[in-house]
Amino acid sequence: MKFSLPIVFAFLGIAIAAPVQPQSAESAKRSEAQSPDILYNNQAGWGKRSEAQSPDILYNNQAGWGKRSEKQSPDILYNNQAGWGKRSEKQSPDILYNNQAGWGKRKD
Repeated sequence: MKFSLPIVFAFLGIAIAAPVQPQSAESAKRSEAQSPDILYNNQAGWGKRSEAQSPDILYNNQAGWGKRSEKQSPDILYNNQAGWGKRSEKQSPDILYNNQAGWGKRKD
């Protein structure tokens, strides 16, 4: 009897406690309009605001995660067809670039 009394009170407390309504996943998500600076789940997957809204941030372009195009920002890394690289050796002979053999500097 001594041992069952605390257990009975515990179950009674659980039964009397106010039920908690779980928050639905849809109501928990904030929209981009509510919080434009946070990551949000866009159609392509997780991404930040569009390049039109924030041209200096990473965005999910068709090729994958990348920065602005080389035409817009020639000094930044961009996702070219060969993969991540900087401008071509012809444009910038002193920087690392992704050549066919892999990452390297210009030939001597």
